[in-house]
Amino acid sequence: MQYVYSTMTCDTNYRVWMPSGNDLPTASHSIVIKGGAGMASKELVTSYGSVTKVSDEDLALLEADEAFQRHIERGFIRVERAKIDPEKIAADMTSRDGSSPLVPQDFPQKKQPKTKGE
Repeated sequence: MQYVYSTMTCDTNYRVWMPSGNDLPTASHSIVIKGGAGMASKELVTSYGSVTKVSDEDLALLEADEAFQRHIERGFIRVERAKIDPEKIAADMTSRDGSSPLVPQDFPQKKQPKTKGE
């Protein structure tokens, strides 16, 4: 078994496409890598990364996928043999993608949004 670590905001569904009898390929296999980085849970805990356990066969399919390779190159995905705390792994990865929620640090000091307490 392998572990795929992600700092992406959303779950990502990687599909394996096979030729069919007509011009349209069909999806033969689907592998979902968990996201959720930067999103608050029901308990208002914001995670910096997540981990998904994948089989060796699924990892071989993922490694052949161009989108998966781009995510690795850009630092949003990392593959490890051992299970490690996702928060520790995420510290060395790209921290935010384009779909991450805005935080006060995204605004200049004078234009930061006001909260109810202010």
